[in-house]
Amino acid sequence: TLERDPKPNSALCIFLGSGYPTGEESKMEIGVLELLTDTATPSRVQRIYDRYFRRHYDSIAPQAVAAWCRRQGHRVHYATWYGQGRPDRLLPRELDVVFLATYTQASPLAYALARLYRRLGVRTVLGGPHARAFPRDSARFFDLVVHDCDPELIADILSDGHAPGSVVTSGRPLEDIPGVEERMPEIRVASFHNGRPERLGNVALLTSIGCPYRCDFCSDWNNPYTLLPKDRLRADLEYISRRLPGILLSFHDPNFGVRFEEVLDVLEELPPERRHPYVMESSLSISRSEPLNSRIPLPNDPAISGMRRAPKKSRMINRMIRISVSPRLPIIRPPRKATAR
Repeated sequence: TLERDPKPNSALCIFLGSGYPTGEESKMEIGVLELLTDTATPSRVQRIYDRYFRRHYDSIAPQAVAAWCRRQGHRVHYATWYGQGRPDRLLPRELDVVFLATYTQASPLAYALARLYRRLGVRTVLGGPHARAFPRDSARFFDLVVHDCDPELIADILSDGHAPGSVVTSGRPLEDIPGVEERMPEIRVASFHNGRPERLGNVALLTSIGCPYRCDFCSDWNNPYTLLPKDRLRADLEYISRRLPGILLSFHDPNFGVRFEEVLDVLEELPPERRHPYVMESSLSISRSEPLNSRIPLPNDPAISGMRRAPKKSRMINRMIRISVSPRLPIIRPPRKATAR
């Protein structure tokens, strides 16, 4: 069972200001580390791949956690580990709390890091795909395991509002995430080199959470679809066009195509010369007339019918790469032809 945030009102007070850290002595040292691989390799070819490709697999949630901690006046140290050196040396050892994010293949490394930090007296918190899939196993090694997160829950974690070994969740739908301008310290660490974006560097954006499908191979099968505020996307695009012209935009939506037209209208508000190439993920069945395994009545949704016009409009946006994921379908094989003997 998940332990929901028991003190949403007190946590909100901490977040908004009544418990806000005042003075240098009340600031905490917070570490945020995302594991993008499970091992370092001595192979030169692999090191090149890790340096120029794997490095840019960073997620948006750890960046949001770092920004939420910084809002409260704490000192935040953010890093991603893609196989370079020792991961425990990417963050200072004098931390009060460390947040780790990992996928299951790299979970043994995350467990080892948790034991190392706990020996140093650092409170350890795990989030990400592995924490969501195996929370009880993760709780054997971490002080806290987070399922769903928001600013109020982060404030409660930092105020030591949960018992060690707990699996916690906000119990509230996520309403918004920090914008690109607020996440720029983390974006520079993840995608910049010598103060400039790398060739394959990208800026992570999120326009929606959840998915309307029931695909049992996906971690978002039981998360209701919610479109995040479009004003946030509009402000992010304006900031990026001014400060990071031409950089690749990476939409981390579980299923970008559900409200494709509405989001595309916001993208088209920028003049053509200020638009960016972007990558996103959506379901192949979104463009079908009758989506499969849907929990909501999508066929009558104008956004779905608008998807059939998406290829034409996507050319107006500049360059688009669409990664498609289709719900599981029965495999129908044609009968073998009879052979005479």
